[in-house]
Amino acid sequence: MKIWLFAIGEPLPLPENNDRLHRCGLLAKELSKRGNEVVWWSSTFNHFSKTNYFEHNKKIIINKNLILELLYGKKYKKNISLSRVRNHNQIAKNFLSRVKNYENPDIILCAIPSIELSYEVVKFAKRRDIPLITDARDMWPDIFELIFPKII
Repeated sequence: MKIWLFAIGEPLPLPENNDRLHRCGLLAKELSKRGNEVVWWSSTFNHFSKTNYFEHNKKIIINKNLILELLYGKKYKKNISLSRVRNHNQIAKNFLSRVKNYENPDIILCAIPSIELSYEVVKFAKRRDIPLITDARDMWPDIFELIFPKII
């Protein structure tokens, strides 16, 4: 089965990264181990260190059944910032340019955030009649409502 996973902000299974994998990373590892063809779409940006792994889109073959498609977005310093919104818009735009290189998957699992990337993935899946599951993990950017006065 061809499965696409979308999750940004999680540790990636890169040789130089010793961080424990989170939900999507563990799922990607297990699905690929069971013989599924998995493409994990993520970001070049390391949300924890606030640095980029790469300064451009990057495709990394982890094993015969697992590919990382890393989408570039400029780094940001603060989690609640317009720079983060810019980063998410860039990632979504880069998805649209990279997806042309792939055959359709059998199913897509898309984690939120980012709303921008999720929006493009949902449109993509609907146009091609691909089953899609959304995973609402973090209510970004709903956090803005908590930091700004009610009047705004």
